[in-house]
Amino acid sequence: MPRWVAVRAYPEMPPEVVCLPETLADYSSLWAAIDAQRTAGHYETWKALMRIWTLADQFFLLRYVWTAGRNARNEYRGGELLFHHEAHLRFAREIQFGPMDDTVVIGARGFGKSTQLDVDDTRQKLLDPNHASVLFSLTKSLAQKHLEILRQEFDTNDLLKEIWDDRFWRDEDERREAGKIPWGTGVLRLKRTSSRPEESFEAHSFEYQLPTGMHYDLRRYDDIEADRSVNSDITQETIEERWVSSQNLSSTKRQRRVTGTYYAPSAMMVRLETEYGLKKLVFAGEDVEDKVDPGEAGPLGGRPVNGFTREELWRRLKDAGGAEIDAETGEWKRTGNQKANLDYARQTACNPIAGEAEVLDKNWLVYYDGEGSGYARDGNVVICADCSPGLGDPTFIWVWLLTRDKEFWWVDGEMRRVAPAARKELIHAVTQRWINYGANVVQLRLENYGQATYVQDQKEFWATMPKFPAPPVIKCSDPRRQGFGDAYEGKIYRIYNRWQGPLSSGKVRFPVRMVRIDEIGRPVDLMHHVKEFEIGFFPRPRTDNGLDAGGLIWEDPKLVGPIPWPEVKRWNQEKGEGKERSYATAGLL
Repeated sequence: MPRWVAVRAYPEMPPEVVCLPETLADYSSLWAAIDAQRTAGHYETWKALMRIWTLADQFFLLRYVWTAGRNARNEYRGGELLFHHEAHLRFAREIQFGPMDDTVVIGARGFGKSTQLDVDDTRQKLLDPNHASVLFSLTKSLAQKHLEILRQEFDTNDLLKEIWDDRFWRDEDERREAGKIPWGTGVLRLKRTSSRPEESFEAHSFEYQLPTGMHYDLRRYDDIEADRSVNSDITQETIEERWVSSQNLSSTKRQRRVTGTYYAPSAMMVRLETEYGLKKLVFAGEDVEDKVDPGEAGPLGGRPVNGFTREELWRRLKDAGGAEIDAETGEWKRTGNQKANLDYARQTACNPIAGEAEVLDKNWLVYYDGEGSGYARDGNVVICADCSPGLGDPTFIWVWLLTRDKEFWWVDGEMRRVAPAARKELIHAVTQRWINYGANVVQLRLENYGQATYVQDQKEFWATMPKFPAPPVIKCSDPRRQGFGDAYEGKIYRIYNRWQGPLSSGKVRFPVRMVRIDEIGRPVDLMHHVKEFEIGFFPRPRTDNGLDAGGLIWEDPKLVGPIPWPEVKRWNQEKGEGKERSYATAGLL
């Protein structure tokens, strides 16, 4: 269906109505006709036409004026122009004419989603010189990096400055003569006809307090959620808090556009759709839901889409270390590089769970009835603790009941920010609690890395109470880093490798609720915390203290010995004794 657009080349001229081209061939013909005016020496006609088409058509501005549109090449497709493709034309049409406000845009890495949104943001300022937009990123470095890309474009794109000399400064001398400093820290200012306080472009980060009293026409969010490789300490709670706060920073237009990557199935980018009602627009490189013949499929078995070819997808994964050519068959195959395959799933397939690794599913959870203390005498109890050195991070104590059916029942726990002295007392109190229940407390497992003295501290504490039947203290400090990357990534894979098997096989039992009092006297449901914020957000959990503590039960047996299962009593037919309790009838939901 043809699209007609009315625009003015100059404010004093009547509007021109143009019909946008429908194919790439049509665009080539249009460009040749416009450029012929300049070649023939009709400069003012050429300039007016260029102004009309950059106002009327997002794709024309991208492809024929923007630096990346004119010069960026696709290294995986013989160096062809990156943006001269039907998929980019469709995306440009969606941005210009689709219901783009309040939209989450997810696109494969290298697709150019941020560039397209930059072009559209700039086109709005060509239409209205006083238009103001703000961009939010997770960190200051990400925000400044994005603004620097725009600054470079406006400084070096002579064609853009020539066509729109009433919007862009020719050079630094012109800016200085006008008394303007448009390239300030975190801001860019184009030529305007008003003195509104909001700059043309501003960039802010979620790691600092947001601006106040400003009202922008467009709020953009780019990379407000990132992998831990960003080296940011910002939590999911902070991201959500900043998101909510930023909703007040808008004019009556209230436009919002978000772009980024899905890092986990329950993290903020997904929750923008599920909890905050934003629409989703995805331009993936591989559609993992559309399974096709292996000879046509991408690395995850799905159909290549949005202009990406099968060969290109495999080569991208190969360059990251996640694929190779089989020497015997000559066919592509994936390697065991979990990071490469996980990044490919997130960044190219746009599906955080398609990488197959490191996903813990809340649907695997199986529950039991009542309080854990009611089962105290039905097996062996192992107390596990992820200790904190101080008040900055909570100590998490996890109490396991090991049954004769070789199941793991989570029956008790504590999560408190406590000083070292109080930590020793808290561990003691939990141990004493279960001894009083009549349980067979067989071990205390403490995570103890590096120079930490948690194990020695607890032993010394119990030495002051000689009559206390203290269980053996087991030091857990598995030095292996399973998986990839930095210590955090290794820890995530260690947690995943410990929990995934028992959890997915239904061998772990959870209480419906486990309400405990925290360090300031508030009731906290530990079951809800672990289910929603640790398992639900995995592999990017809000916290991992609970999973880390509970996972100590699966510490390498070569280092700490085997799991201390209770002895299985055998039936004595003559005396009728020793029949063990059946956990199949122990109140499972």
